[in-house]
Formats: sequence, structure tokens, C-alpha cells
Amino acid sequence: DLPDVVSAVPIAGELGSMGVPVLARAVRTKLSVQLAQRWMVGSFRRHGLYIPPPEKQYQLQGAPQLTGYDPEAKRTYTAIFKDNGDGSATVVCGTADVSKDDWSKPALATGSLPRLPAAQQVVESRLEGAVSVSYLVQATEAEVRSFYADVLGAAGWAQGEEGWTKAGRR
Repeated sequence: DLPDVVSAVPIAGELGSMGVPVLARAVRTKLSVQLAQRWMVGSFRRHGLYIPPPEKQYQLQGAPQLTGYDPEAKRTYTAIFKDNGDGSATVVCGTADVSKDDWSKPALATGSLPRLPAAQQVVESRLEGAVSVSYLVQATEAEVRSFYADVLGAAGWAQGEEGWTKAGRR
């Protein structure tokens, strides 16, 4: 029900986080990112969703994110806000059923990305063939770079100007 919607497009293909399928759509609105965020917070509250405090909200770099949780339905609702550069915003709206007991246990699925030992708060996501993993770890940037140089290099990946590549993959 986001106001001033210009277009809405379902996001097709594999989309998931922590092994949980996510249904999502991209909605372009005439609202600014700030107004869209404010509206979404109000909507989550009107629908009785639990909204974790800001310091507990997972954030993507360059795209503010808001997540709400419906404890009765055991369903999450997430909105990712992207500024379109013209005063309007695109909001990626997603929902996931987290009623299964094992959703919060990250599994090393086929194609999973390596992570440093002692990684905490691991979040692995898949979108249209791409895999990303985020986590917290007590390590310096040099230690992280060294770990990935060793692990990815041993797996046949090569580091170049655009990152790590192997057989046309990045």
C-alpha cells in the first residue's frame, strides 16, 4: 500500500536468506527514501509488527533496510530503500516464512561462500544466482584479505582489478 507508486515488479528467480525462500517485489515510488522509510515504519506499526531497535537492524551498504516481524504468523517483512537520484525511491519489499525451527542455523550449502573461523551473526543470501555472505568477526582488514587470498587462491580463483574471478564468475 506504499503511496505514490509508479511501478511494481515481482522479483523472479532464486531469492532467499539463510536457506529461507523470500518473496519480493521492487516498487518505485515518487516518495523520497526518507518519506518511504517513515511511511513503512508507520505501516509496520499499524500492522502490529515487532520492529527491532536500529542497532539490531541488519543494514546493507548503501541501501537502508527495515525489517519487521509478525510473531503470530512467524513471518518477516523487509524493505530495502534505494535512492533513484531524482528524488524518488525504489523499495524492495520482501517477506519470508520463518516458522521452521532451523532457519537461523546457517548451513554450508552447495556454492556457499567461505568465512573466517569464529564468524558470528552469519547471514547468507541468494538472489538470481548470486550468493552473498555477511558476518561479524574479530579480525583486521589485513587478516580478512589474507584469509580470502589463501582460501580463494587454493580453490582456483584469481584476484584482479574487479575482484576475484574464476571461469567467468565473479
